[in-house]
Amino acid sequence: MSDNGLSSLAASAPELRKLSVASCTFGPKAFVAVLKACPLLEDLSVKRLRGLPDTAATTITEEIKFPQALSLRSVPNLRSLKILHCSGAWDLPLEVITARAPGLVELHLEKLQVGDRGLGNLEVLFLVKTPECTDSGIISVAEKCHKLRKLHIDGWRTNRIGDFGLMAVARGMFGPAGDRLDWGQPHCVEPPDAW
Repeated sequence: MSDNGLSSLAASAPELRKLSVASCTFGPKAFVAVLKACPLLEDLSVKRLRGLPDTAATTITEEIKFPQALSLRSVPNLRSLKILHCSGAWDLPLEVITARAPGLVELHLEKLQVGDRGLGNLEVLFLVKTPECTDSGIISVAEKCHKLRKLHIDGWRTNRIGDFGLMAVARGMFGPAGDRLDWGQPHCVEPPDAW
């Protein structure tokens, strides 16, 4: 699927609620076209885009922040966003996209260059093979994402997310509603005596 193909699909299907694409060759313009044309979109999954150069994430951000006209509507219904195996730095694009998607509750990032920025409304967070994420980022998640009920961390080879980050999440989640966190298979954590 090319930029033109996905842009045409999005333009002709503004009622689209779920879109999942994998191993396509479209670039940033088509990604933005979907966000512009499909305000009812609830679930967006983007995997292994071969048309994205390393600068694509920056291009997506610029396209979203500075549209030619005021044509970019928010995507208030977007609840789930999955970006997997796509190149480029995704911190700023994710920040811009989520600012336009106040209902976003599930974020799945896999093999992606993303750092330690947090999103307050998240309920479900998958961090898989995201080497830029650290303990301080997970501590930020624990402090800012009070609605978090599911966390899956696969630190890959870098293991920059460790016991300190996970203990902060545990302290944040084991309160009055302490049963709402579903542990994936993050790390083995021995709780300290102070808990």
